[in-house]
Amino acid sequence: MQSHEFEALILKRISNLVPPVDCGVVEKSTPVISFGDFTKAQIATLGINPSASEFQSAGKLLKGKRKRLADEENGPCDPMEIWFKSKYYFLGNPYWSWFKHLEELLLQVGGSYRTNACHLDLSPWATNPIFGKLSQVQQNTLLNHDRELLNWQIAESEIKTVLFNGATVRKTIESAQNYHLQKVGEIKYTSGGRERTSDLINGDGPQGASIFGWTVNLQALQATVGERADVMMKIAQWLKSDCKINLN
Repeated sequence: MQSHEFEALILKRISNLVPPVDCGVVEKSTPVISFGDFTKAQIATLGINPSASEFQSAGKLLKGKRKRLADEENGPCDPMEIWFKSKYYFLGNPYWSWFKHLEELLLQVGGSYRTNACHLDLSPWATNPIFGKLSQVQQNTLLNHDRELLNWQIAESEIKTVLFNGATVRKTIESAQNYHLQKVGEIKYTSGGRERTSDLINGDGPQGASIFGWTVNLQALQATVGERADVMMKIAQWLKSDCKINLN
């Protein structure tokens, strides 16, 4: 498929996306088709749904240069603007405090959000409250509303490897997409002076894409600089040695 044909399909999909009702979708936000250019990515990280912080601060829309993505502050947004802001997200004002740990792992295997990687979500809609504080009905509605979008993105792109981070994401992926995930190992690490264990997960996604993940949540990890470095090193070694991920 030619790049202009692919982009035309993306714009059509964006124009057909409507927020699910009564699911806490951030007011005046737009669907986040991807963080970075999924059409050029070889590897993707996967989450549940975008953070409200991508659009808001203290409950109000970000202003001026602080904006990260397209919003509807001044009325309906053109699909091209939504796609443009998603595609070039990491060249603007990314929510780097969230993405930086995943970027560190990507760099270990020859990937980067700025070149050959992107971030995708099970749902393209940012919510306030966060996903974990939505009711079970709201969570199910949010995940099912645009369920096939993620599979389409992976199947139509060059993405061959998907990485996920945290036990909640693992559980949600399995329930939302019916991907078969299994524990293939574990790592020991120290957090707050206590020894803990993280499962290492492998599975299959659309069109033969390989899925790898770990149950420790890197963003929520309470650890010293040294403890965090040890966790990152162990996950990176697993990705390179056991999972054979090398994009260099």
